[in-house]
Amino acid sequence: MMQKEKRYKDARLNIAVDELAQYRELQRRIEFFKKRRKSYEEEYTVLKAVAYDGIRVDGGEYRNKVESVAIKWEDLNSEIAQMQLDSEHQLIYIQVKLNALTALYREVLWSYYIECKALIDVARNMGYSFEGIKRLKLKALKKYANY
Repeated sequence: MMQKEKRYKDARLNIAVDELAQYRELQRRIEFFKKRRKSYEEEYTVLKAVAYDGIRVDGGEYRNKVESVAIKWEDLNSEIAQMQLDSEHQLIYIQVKLNALTALYREVLWSYYIECKALIDVARNMGYSFEGIKRLKLKALKKYANY
């Protein structure tokens, strides 16, 4: 679960944080759904190997389990594809704004929001203290909010 973003007094800063956090959360959801898709794929493969003709459920109706899993799997594929398309559109918009920043600010925001790295990992990778990277992130967000 993602940590809730801090709220600021500056409305523009909150809009910038929301914009970036929304992209980050969408990436997490895509990864979650990809794992679920893999489980449907595995379930489908197992069921196909068993070669069910159908199973009896409440009410005495026959329902094809293989077909049911295949439908869930395909629905999830469609949902993932739509989320990926939305993600690509968001990323293009974000990249335009990030390109207006200095390389240092861009790297902080990119690592944290786009690559979904923990802030402590961003600090470690960039050779900064945790407090130092928090300050850099705030400065970068302020610049990002102005574009």
